[in-house]
Amino acid sequence: MKFKYILLILFIISLFNSCDKNNISKKEEVKSAKLVFVGDIMTHPNIVKSFENKDILFDLKDYLKGDIVFANLEFTVDTNKPPMPYPEFNGSIEYLRYFFNYFNLFSVANNHAYDQGAQAEAETIAEIERNNKLIIGGSTNSKDIKPLITNINNIPIFLSAYTMLDNGISYRSNENGYFYFMNFFPKKEDLIEKIKYDLKLATNNELKIISLHFGLEYTTKPEKKTIEIARDLIENGVDIIIGHHPHVPRCSEIYEGKNHKGIIIYSLGNFIANHKGRFPYLDIGIILSLEIKENKEINFEFMPTYYAFFYKNKLSKNDFDFIIKPIKENPDIEMPKLKTNYIYSNYDTNAIKNGYKLINEFYSNLTNNNISLMTLY
Repeated sequence: MKFKYILLILFIISLFNSCDKNNISKKEEVKSAKLVFVGDIMTHPNIVKSFENKDILFDLKDYLKGDIVFANLEFTVDTNKPPMPYPEFNGSIEYLRYFFNYFNLFSVANNHAYDQGAQAEAETIAEIERNNKLIIGGSTNSKDIKPLITNINNIPIFLSAYTMLDNGISYRSNENGYFYFMNFFPKKEDLIEKIKYDLKLATNNELKIISLHFGLEYTTKPEKKTIEIARDLIENGVDIIIGHHPHVPRCSEIYEGKNHKGIIIYSLGNFIANHKGRFPYLDIGIILSLEIKENKEINFEFMPTYYAFFYKNKLSKNDFDFIIKPIKENPDIEMPKLKTNYIYSNYDTNAIKNGYKLINEFYSNLTNNNISLMTLY
């Protein structure tokens, strides 16, 4: 009988201990939201063709997972036309739909938004929304373009997109009964006023992130004017700026302003394009991840990427496989592995090595211990 009582007492003690452990683990659990950002998705006819019936981004799938996965969509789709190159890009509906497998948020504020006119942009946005994906930076029914204000795991977040460039064709905002308006502000003063107006809609201590299309193309060093614009936006309440347009990676900056502190990503570079070889680093991109914790800690991670063309027919530059790889390791030690019989050219090898060094130089300041636990807002 005593033995039974002893067993009962031990069972009750173990039950209480288990409950205590569960309570401790619940108290220690910190909720978080993960946001992932990439650079420009361009469309060139050869690129569009290479995506047909292939999962080109398969090797990046582990890095393109988050509550929000964002890309700058730098093309529209006019289904009455074939894919078209620069200066007026046009994609295919299948090419657009492919990216819905990996991304759930797109910026439609950039200098190629009007390439095929308001009708094409309006139909592109309609296709995005039909597939339950989100857009920022543009509207098909109002000039009063609203930001995205959301709450993920009890973490309030503000997201919006703006461009300072339109290629001189934003007059195409009304066409055949279709409308498309975007956050286009070529003057710094107007841009700041619009962003300040939008920030007033954030009333729950949101982390304020904007995508900004600005700066000169093809140079890795931000211009003085570009730096001034970005820093002024931080001073006026923006926490993180994600830059696009130069088509090459640019540095990151932790800016300690007089009124506010923030992070500036001057450019994430190309994610997918056919600019290869014209200037250095056009084939190097970055996948930037932010883990935002409920206690306002922010952890940054980055993964360099590289895209390469492998020609099936040496006599034709129109017949190639497009391959994009994460540069996981120092390529001086180990190059990104190819699953096929393809071999990296000397150009590819040098571009990967130089790109890896550049990205680590530009972004390692975001991942050291002092920054990974910083509080911005």
